[in-house]
Amino acid sequence: MVWEGAADHELLDRAYAEDRILVTLNVGDFEALVRKRELHAGVVLIERAGLRRDEQIALMKKVVASLAEHGALINEVLRVAEDETMTFESLPTSA
Repeated sequence: MVWEGAADHELLDRAYAEDRILVTLNVGDFEALVRKRELHAGVVLIERAGLRRDEQIALMKKVVASLAEHGALINEVLRVAEDETMTFESLPTSA
C-alpha cells in the first residue's frame, strides 16, 4: 500500500493505527518524529538511497529475516546503514 502525498506524521500515525512497521529512506525526519512519540509499531530507517528495484527487494528480504529473528519492533527502529549493517535501537524520546 502506498501512502503517497501524506505528511510524515500522518504516515507514522497510520502505520501505528494499522499495526504496521514503517520503512523509509527519510531517516532524519522520521527519526525526529519517532523521538516525539510515546508508542509506535516500529520503523526501519534505510540510510542508503538510489537502490535499484532488485537491490530493494534483496535488502527487504534481509530486513524481513532480521525482523523475524529479532521479534516485535514496538518502540524500536531498525537502522540499515549504507553497507547494509542492521542495528536495532530504542531511540530516547525528546525532552
